[in-house]
Amino acid sequence: MAQLSRRRFLALIAAQCSAACLGPLALRAKAEPRRIGPPELVREKGIGGTGLPSLPPWPPEMNLDIERQRPVALLSGQGVRSTAESPIIAMHITDTHSGKVLEAPGEPSLAIARFRDGLEQTKQVGAQILVMPGDITETNQHVEYQAIVDTFDSVRGFSTYPNYGNGIPVMITAGNHDAYGPDDSIFDQYLGPFESTRTIGDWRFVSWSGQPYHTVPHEWIEAQYQLACDEGKHVVASYHFPPKGWPSATWDMPDYLWALFNEPMQAYDVRAYVTGHCHYTRTGAISPGGYVAHDAGAMFSGYNSVFALTRGATMCIPTSA
Repeated sequence: MAQLSRRRFLALIAAQCSAACLGPLALRAKAEPRRIGPPELVREKGIGGTGLPSLPPWPPEMNLDIERQRPVALLSGQGVRSTAESPIIAMHITDTHSGKVLEAPGEPSLAIARFRDGLEQTKQVGAQILVMPGDITETNQHVEYQAIVDTFDSVRGFSTYPNYGNGIPVMITAGNHDAYGPDDSIFDQYLGPFESTRTIGDWRFVSWSGQPYHTVPHEWIEAQYQLACDEGKHVVASYHFPPKGWPSATWDMPDYLWALFNEPMQAYDVRAYVTGHCHYTRTGAISPGGYVAHDAGAMFSGYNSVFALTRGATMCIPTSA
């Protein structure tokens, strides 16, 4: 596993942030008109356009593992000189599929081994929160959830359901492989509520589960956005399903359904939409609106991402376990 320490990660941010803040990928402040750089950097797709900006160069000193770790994006507030002082560092792990790639009956799966590596890396970079947006299991079985619980227990250092003791807080929700929740999933018996929220510094993390067509708690989500607004906090939203146009046609949302998610994120100060499902690493800036959407790629394949959240910039470094 490639090593990425907190010290090195912060050094990379410090080296990149101020120069990138006024660069071509700049996002305007929420109160101003917004677009992602010059028009030629944006490829429109789906409702409202899912802009996929060109990526900044990947500095040679950041090539920890060139075959597995690639740049995603550095997006920042236009005209704001951000610094790397006291950023919020978040680890994004999704699609663990704990019952996948079984080695032998009764043996831990390769997926669990990679999840363990991801948890160890979460501690190494000094993450202040772990966000896990769904497909925790392969088939919503008790043994798969128990494997996740046992891995958290053995690695140690995480604040998890039901005791929520000292450690890195975990925001974890159900995906389609976890039977969505709450009607048919046993997710909550092992991993806690289907929806959760937590405030760290200037950021409120809002995470939810649900089948996109009929069990998503839209009123609860918007109430959390409003609460963050009242508190003067930025929002990181987390849900298993990615933006319109990202997944295959079989799983893609129709325009009217994506609008139920997208329009509130446009209206409130949502800065990042942390998602999963596609099994490959992808970042896009949703325009208009100026929030960043990111899929970390499947943890069972060895992928996860680290975020640094500062007042003016969001930096994402894909990593691999």
